Amino acid sequence: MTNFKALIDREVTKAFDNLLTPGELTEAVTFKYFQSAGAYDPITDTTTVVYEEVTANAVVSKPTEDDAKDHGIIRSDTKLVIPGSALPTDPQVDTDKVVRANGEEWDVRKTVGVPGRGIVLVFIYRT
Repeated sequence: MTNFKALIDREVTKAFDNLLTPGELTEAVTFKYFQSAGAYDPITDTTTVVYEEVTANAVVSKPTEDDAKDHGIIRSDTKLVIPGSALPTDPQVDTDKVVRANGEEWDVRKTVGVPGRGIVLVFIYRT
């Protein structure tokens, strides 16, 4: 029997790797998954947050009218389309970050999984 989830994952990953030209149609983005608040340094009076970083190629676009209506997305947000197999888990709102190719750090507003997890839609915004 055909494992359709594995087939979809493989074909989506292949499309991102081979058909979508990096730097033209896709952008390398780094997902920073929150791990811990880190240790407090009394000398500098700071705490350094600890993240696990995962880099993936994403198609970057503007949210559609349906995104705004169905998912509560703001039109000034940015939409990332990522192969589901490229991320260990869905990025979390309020704790995880996304670093774009230009070095700008963005916050995660919402993550929407597509059935079968072939792709993941991540909506990000600048703070």
